[in-house]
Amino acid sequence: MPDYFESGMFLIQPAWHRKGNVVEDWPGDWETTRKGAGLTWDIDIVPAGMRYGWHDFVPDEDAVYLLRNDKPATLRTEDGEGNERLIVNQAAKLAIQPLSYAVITNAAFGELIESIVGEIGRDFAFETLISIKGGKQIIALMRSRQPLRIDGDFSATYTYLAFIIRHDGQGGFRCIPTNVRIVCANTVQAAEHFARQAGVGWTIRHTANWETRVADLQAAVAGAVRSSEVWEKLSNKMILTVVSGAEQETFLRAQLPIHDGMTERQQKSINRARDMVRANWGSPTCEQLGRNVYQMLMGFTQYLDHGRRSLSTDSEIARALMVPQDAKTKAISYCRKAYDLAA
Repeated sequence: MPDYFESGMFLIQPAWHRKGNVVEDWPGDWETTRKGAGLTWDIDIVPAGMRYGWHDFVPDEDAVYLLRNDKPATLRTEDGEGNERLIVNQAAKLAIQPLSYAVITNAAFGELIESIVGEIGRDFAFETLISIKGGKQIIALMRSRQPLRIDGDFSATYTYLAFIIRHDGQGGFRCIPTNVRIVCANTVQAAEHFARQAGVGWTIRHTANWETRVADLQAAVAGAVRSSEVWEKLSNKMILTVVSGAEQETFLRAQLPIHDGMTERQQKSINRARDMVRANWGSPTCEQLGRNVYQMLMGFTQYLDHGRRSLSTDSEIARALMVPQDAKTKAISYCRKAYDLAA
C-alpha cells in the first residue's frame, strides 16, 4: 500500500519513507507544530454548483464543496471556440457534502486536541503530525513526555494518543489510544485496525452540534489515560511480589494446562511451550527484573507474542500488536487473584 504522504513533522526519528520534516526537540503548541508539518492551509466552504452550458454556474442550495484554501478554488477553461466555463479545481477539492455538514477545520482540530490533552493532567506533546491523501486526512500523534515508572524495569513505556480528522466525508474527528507510531497511511490503518479490534476510540461527527460533545470526549480520553496509570501501579505491586520456582510452575500449569484427553503430540507441544517460557524467565531481558510476579508475567507475554509459531511475519506482528489476546487477560487475572493484587 502506498504511503499517500503529503507533508508532516516527526520528532527525532525519521519515518520509514524518509519524507517530511524531522525536528530535534518537542515542537511546542499546535500552531508551531502545524507550521513545522507544512500544514498551514485550512478549509474553505463554497456552494456546490451545477453547470448549464458554458457560462452559467448555478449554486446547489443543498450541497457544499470543501476546498483547500492554499490552492485556487476554481479554474476557467476554454473550448476550441474560445467559450469559457467555470469548474472546481480538483487539486483543491476535498469532498462534496450536504449543506448540514458541519466542518471541523484544521484550526479547530488543533484547538480540540489541546483542550482534550489539557484535561488529562499529564504532560503530552506532539510526536508526529501528518497530512495524507492530499489533505483528506490529518493525523496528530501525541506522546507522554515521561514514561510510566515501573521500578526495576529499565525499558521505557510511554502513553500514546492518536487524533484523526477526515475532510473527505468518510469520518469525523477521532481519538484512539495506540502503540503504533503513525507516519503514513499504512500506520494509520494499523492503528485504526487495532482500535476496532480492542473496542477503543471516540468519535465526533461533522454535525451541527459537534461542539456539545467535546466535554464527553475529554472525560472519556482522560479516563483511558488514567488506565495506564492503573497499570503502572499494578506493575509496581507485581514487581515487589516475590515468587518461588514452585509458584512459577503452578502459573505455567494454569496458563498452559495438560489434560488427560490430550494426545501425546499435544502434550509434547505444551511442554515445549512451557520450556520456552522458562527460557524467557532466564533471559537477560527478564532476569534483570528479579524473580517476581511482574517478571513471571512478562516472560509468559514474550512467549505469547514471539514464541508461538506464526504463519508469516505479518500474522506475528498482528498477534503482538493489533489483536487483543485472551491469554494475556487470563494471565493478568490469575496474577491479581493469586497474589491479591488490587490496582
